[in-house]
Amino acid sequence: MNDKNTQVAKHPIFISASDIVAPHIRLIIDRVGFDKFLYMIGFDNTIDITVDGYTGDEEYKYNPHEDNQTTVGNFYQTDFVKHRNRSGDVVTCYRYVGWERTDKEWINSGNASEMAKLLAKNDPSLLQELKSLGG
Repeated sequence: MNDKNTQVAKHPIFISASDIVAPHIRLIIDRVGFDKFLYMIGFDNTIDITVDGYTGDEEYKYNPHEDNQTTVGNFYQTDFVKHRNRSGDVVTCYRYVGWERTDKEWINSGNASEMAKLLAKNDPSLLQELKSLGG
């Protein structure tokens, strides 16, 4: 997954389809829509996503012999893969992947990852130092 609009460092975020089947989550999605739901849980909707050169502008070639199927939304991609969901269970289902928000509202929400907080500081020297330390 690549960010086609900018070279600004971003942190990936994902949610499994198995994480969003609970009735209370489905109710939220039904009320606000799926894209807004992803934004509410930290997906950055300002950055278009590409997957290995595929931007969503061309017809995606589905191959039934591939284990990992990918489709692309505007700001997230959908993969059908084996993965670990947020409960820690290993599942094979759809996983939605995008870039984590770094806006002030998200950073102050208490839900942002530590990496998103670091990226929001927009301090390249700090990020380079952490990278050199293996972090």
